Amino acid sequence: MTRLGSRATGGGLWTALLGAACVVVAACSSPGHGQPLATVPTASTTTTTPLGQVPAVIDIPYVQRVMDVLDHLTGEAAREFVAQKGPTPKFEQIIEAVYTGQALDDTKTAFGQAAARPDLSPFRADPGDPTTVVQTILASSRDCVVFRAESTDGPMLTRPPPPGSTDAIFRLNVLPKTADKSAINQTAWWIVIAGRASGTTLGTNPCGD
Repeated sequence: MTRLGSRATGGGLWTALLGAACVVVAACSSPGHGQPLATVPTASTTTTTPLGQVPAVIDIPYVQRVMDVLDHLTGEAAREFVAQKGPTPKFEQIIEAVYTGQALDDTKTAFGQAAARPDLSPFRADPGDPTTVVQTILASSRDCVVFRAESTDGPMLTRPPPPGSTDAIFRLNVLPKTADKSAINQTAWWIVIAGRASGTTLGTNPCGD
């Protein structure tokens, strides 16, 4: 399953986040329920940049490091969900520190649907972390990055995603200071859009600035 367009097309988990008619511009997503963006310091190199900072130039190695953390947190949320047989305050804290906007709404819906099933399908009894391999930076600004990746939630699920479903488009926005009071997310970012690449149309200014 992919986090894009559908975090679980073919796996039965998430509904599509983006339809073919959706254009990835400001109208497609919000920075986070009207919350002010954090003022995040910048650094000059991505190999040494702390993940809580935004480098002057956002490149693939930096974004990969960010996604490794966000993927792990998603896996932690899934493990808490499965261990407790449904959503808990800890689960809510984690996903609300990783996702925002429609991505958050769809994530909650998907887990809610699983909670209604006795076996919590399609989740495994021992969920792993989803995996994302960043391929191309499509756009970036001081508070946004849009990129293409191979992304799968397969390690969390009882069945692998179907072939061809892992090509994804992500948009990350800077995480507002007020959004993660428990400091669960140690990066400067959260996921605004995660959609299947084939169903995502990029506008002329994908970051919508």
